[in-house]
This record gives sequence, C-alpha cells and structure tokens, in this order.
Amino acid sequence: MLSLLNGQDVDPITRPGSKRARTDASSSSEAQSAGVNAEIKAEVAAIKDTESAIMSNQHHLSKQVTSIKDAQQHASNQVQRLVNHKTKFYTRLQDLPLEIVDLIFSWIPVWAVFKYRRLSRSINERLLTAQFAVLNMRRHHKVSFVKIWLHLPQEYQAEAARDLGGWLKNFVSMNMGPSKTRLPKSIGCLTAVETIDLLRCKLIGTIPDEIGALKNLAILELRQNALTGALPRSFALLTGLKMLDLSENQLSGDFPPLPNTNLERIVLSRNRFTGPIPTVFGDPCKLRRLRADGNRFTAIPASIGQLTNLKELCISRNSFSSEIPSELWNLQTLKTLEMSGCSMFGTLAGIGSLINLEILDLSNNQFSGDAPSQEIYQLQRLLALHLIRNQLTGCEGGLLDMSRMPFQVSMCMDREFPRHQVHGYLRCKFHTDQDNGDTSDSETDPDSEPGSELE
Repeated sequence: MLSLLNGQDVDPITRPGSKRARTDASSSSEAQSAGVNAEIKAEVAAIKDTESAIMSNQHHLSKQVTSIKDAQQHASNQVQRLVNHKTKFYTRLQDLPLEIVDLIFSWIPVWAVFKYRRLSRSINERLLTAQFAVLNMRRHHKVSFVKIWLHLPQEYQAEAARDLGGWLKNFVSMNMGPSKTRLPKSIGCLTAVETIDLLRCKLIGTIPDEIGALKNLAILELRQNALTGALPRSFALLTGLKMLDLSENQLSGDFPPLPNTNLERIVLSRNRFTGPIPTVFGDPCKLRRLRADGNRFTAIPASIGQLTNLKELCISRNSFSSEIPSELWNLQTLKTLEMSGCSMFGTLAGIGSLINLEILDLSNNQFSGDAPSQEIYQLQRLLALHLIRNQLTGCEGGLLDMSRMPFQVSMCMDREFPRHQVHGYLRCKFHTDQDNGDTSDSETDPDSEPGSELE
C-alpha cells in the first residue's frame, strides 16, 4: 500500500516499524554515542594536561616567590645591619681606616694630592704623615716630584728629602710655583746632590745653615730670588763647591771666608754684601771669574793678588773710596776688569801689567793725572777702554794714538779731556746710549783733527 501511495516500491522488511529498522536505528545511536564519548575523553585528557601544566607553572612560580622572599629577607637583613650601630659601616670617606686612606690617595700624583686636604681634618693630617709621603713618592716618578718639592708642606718636604737624599744628584727647579717659599732646612738631607739650580723660584728668607752638609755639592745656583740675611758660616764646609751664583738677591753682611772650597766661579752681583771683596778660598789659583758688582763692599784686600788665574773681575758700583791696590797688577791673566762707579782715585800707573786685558772699564771714578799712554800701548789685546767721568787731564807725552793697537779700540772720555791728544779710536756707543744723550769725547767734533775718530 505504501508503495502504491508513494509511487515507489517499499521493502517490506525495512519499512518503518519493522524489527530490522529498529535494529539499524539502535546501531546508529550507539555509534554516535561512542563518537561523543571519544570526543569527551579527548577533551578530558586535554583538560588534565592543561591542569598538569598549570600545576607545574604554579610550582615554578612558588619557587620563584620563595626565592624573591629569601632575597627580600636577605636585603632586609643587610639594611638592619646598616642601622645596627654596633657594627662599623663606613658611610663617609673620612671614616675609612687610615690605611685605606693612604692607599686611595697614594695613587693621586704628588702635584695634585694636596687639593684634597680640605676634605676633612683627619685626611689633611694623614696626607702630611711620613708614612703617606713615602708611599705616594714611590708610586710616582721622582723627577716630577723634584719639580714641586719646594712648594710642598714642610712635613712632606722633610720626608721627601730623606727619601731622595741617597740618589738625587741634580736638583733643578726653575721658574716654579705661584707663591713665595723658603729654602727648607731639610735641604741638608740631599747628601748626594751635586747641582742645585733654583733660578727664579721666588725664594725668600735666609739660606739654612744645614746646607753645609752637602759635601758633594759642586754647583749652587740661587740667582734672581729674594733671599735675605747673611750667608751661613757652614758655607766653608762645602768642600766640593766649584761654582756659586747668588746674584740678584738681598743677601747682606760680610762675605765669609771659604778656606775649604776650590771655587772656579763666584757671582755675587746685586746684593747688599759689605766688608772686603772675598778672596779667601781653598785654592785661590783656581778662581777664574769673580763678579761682585752692585754691592756695598768697602775694600779691595791685598790678597786679591793671589787670584793669579783670574780672567774676569767685575767689582763696579761698590764704595771703595781708595786707590787701586798695587797687588791688582799681579792679575796678568785678566781679560775683563770692570771698576766703574767705585769712588776710586789716584793715577792709572801700573795698568800696563795687565797685558791680556780686552775690556777695561774705569768710568765714573775720580782718577786724575795723565792717561799712561805707553802702558796702554802694552795692552795689545784691548778692545774697549772706558775712561769717561774721571778727572784725567791729558795723555802721557801729549799723545795717545790708538791706531798703534792691533785691534780697533772702542773708547770714551770726558769732553774736557784734550781730544787733540787722542787719535784712531772707535766711539763708545755703550756710554753714549746709557747716558741719555750725554755723549763722550769720541763723538764727531768739528774742532777735532781729521782721522782722530774711526767710524
């Protein structure tokens, strides 16, 4: 009937409501149920895996939290230690142990380390200790240290000198430092030194007596400073001294005898020394140069004749007020003799003995009488003769012919000098320039004889 109704053939076995149809429907339902169960199981397994991963992550996070808490506790303990007044914690530089202060500051160069003295009183005191001085010096090159030694604190100077004393031979420190300083007594510790050259170092005060301990000292150069007072008697102990330059200071008093020295050159120019010109040395024959101009010396001792190898004697601008001592004529090795402005008087008789003279300056004195022409002719190496501002009245024999000399001689004399008695000299430009237009007789004059001046 159904087939007739639907126009199709219907299997009677599978028609709805039949037993077979019911069986097929039950199998299909079981298959669907089994698929659903499989999916559920898969989802449950995935959930379990996720739960396991979450639990693992939680365990790991728990460990991290525990570690962080431990770190926090450790940090907290450290903080508690900081505030624990029973435990010393150095929160300030000046609270560091002195040994640590020494180590830190010893790495700073000597010429810069004292900038830190103002950090604290304890650091200032430490930087001035002998212990720190030695440590600091040994970390830095000693030559650099020598350059600033004079301007270091006194405590540091002494320790430095003791440390340097055994090896330092040349102490050269010129034009140094912005401020004035004194020669420290500890200079006597530089026992190995052979040369001390402190040119223009702004030195003030006196020369310490301890300098006499420098047995090896050969050259002492203290020129152009502001040293004052008398020389210490210990200078006589400087047995190795060969060159001494104290010029352009304010030293005063009598110059002490130096019987144990073998000086070859001594320069005392422009000081305030008094008494006789120094001539007492261990071996006077070794002296080659003596400059004592611009002082207050009052006498030329007879012992000056012992300086038989002297080549230069400059004693201008002193107040001798005397005649030239005859002992001076023994100095036949002299090349330069300068005695300008010394209030000397008398004649020039004896000048011919100085046969090696090249420069003779007798200007600004009170010499009188005739210029000794014949003796001047004996000065066959003469290059300059300064006779201006004296009281000479003429030439011996009425003529001084400088053209007879081997070299052209530069010469100056007073206007009152009878110029017709002098021939063949060069005009002295030195005194012409120095006298602000007050020229000497060697200038051109319309009344002079032709050829009396060589231009």
